[in-house]
Amino acid sequence: MGAAQSVDLLYDGERFIQYRAARLRGEGAHGTGCAFSAAIAASLALGADLEQSVRAAKRYVSAALAAGFRLGGGRPLLNHFAAATAAVSSPLRRKANSR
Repeated sequence: MGAAQSVDLLYDGERFIQYRAARLRGEGAHGTGCAFSAAIAASLALGADLEQSVRAAKRYVSAALAAGFRLGGGRPLLNHFAAATAAVSSPLRRKANSR
């Protein structure tokens, strides 16, 4: 049986930082790495620091994966709309909306 958690590591040049979320059952979705890196880049562009950006991206991708869906016979797809709705409480989201 697999691990109970999904762990991403960030090395900032001095230390390793772990970002944990519950591991979701299933075969995995297409595009998680691309969504993760794009979410980090978007958070950085909004002015967040690297640690905040990775934390927000982890939440975003976890929510998109949890609400994933199938379209045809391929691997599940991320539900970015569900993830965006879940991110409303994010401090980065509030910062973006205050501009």
